[in-house]
Amino acid sequence: MISLKDSHYLCCNDYDKIVNILNACLFGGSMGAILNARYQQMKDYLDNPHQDWKDLSDCKIVYGKNSGRKDLPDVQLQVSLNKIPSLKKEYESKYNLGHDLPFWITNIGMETKRIMLISQDPLRNGQASGIITLSTPFGMHSIDYRGNKVYTQIIDGLIKKNCSVYLTDCHKLYATESQINDSKTPSSIGSSPNDRLILQKEIDFFLPNKIVAMGNKARDLLTDMGYQPMHVPHPSAPFSKAKYFPHKKKVDWYINEILK
Repeated sequence: MISLKDSHYLCCNDYDKIVNILNACLFGGSMGAILNARYQQMKDYLDNPHQDWKDLSDCKIVYGKNSGRKDLPDVQLQVSLNKIPSLKKEYESKYNLGHDLPFWITNIGMETKRIMLISQDPLRNGQASGIITLSTPFGMHSIDYRGNKVYTQIIDGLIKKNCSVYLTDCHKLYATESQINDSKTPSSIGSSPNDRLILQKEIDFFLPNKIVAMGNKARDLLTDMGYQPMHVPHPSAPFSKAKYFPHKKKVDWYINEILK
């Protein structure tokens, strides 16, 4: 498993500024304390296995479920919608409501380039109504979940090339009409001006040297916003070895493409 919490990496960098953006533009000003505590918890427990994580205030730590309904040690924070009046009315009858908190990883003192990786949406499955769960893109805060997966190796490779990497989703919320949905069922929300507003503020905050859209949804939204991002397939997308020739591994192809 790839460790991110060591003397060379600073994770969740400047999270107070990220919290301010999310709290104002997504959570109606009601989540500042919880978001700050959650980011601090992620920093403190970044390399702790899931059984070490504890409930935060009166918000419960739960395991995630992927689109295939498989139990995963992706440690999510479950928050009642009673705490978020701005979301409760519209989403209290929805299922699988989730948000992935942006995650910034820096190679301390060695940053030469800022890479912003923008994925698709915070997919959830098998989650009850009346709550929202907070995770991170690709589950990067969870040592159990990130393991040595393709996207983790891509990010680790970029960091070792002295890049500062900021991860975020283009769609900020995910929700469905039924509790059980397969991986092809889209969010019942879709794109909204709120997504664009938050994403623009994130770009202005991070000031990336390169914006990389991982998947078609991210590419399309960024294009609509007037950007011309680098576009690569989502890391979960299958493609043949011919796609990443002459590189021996898919991971190496991604790193090479992103750093061109």
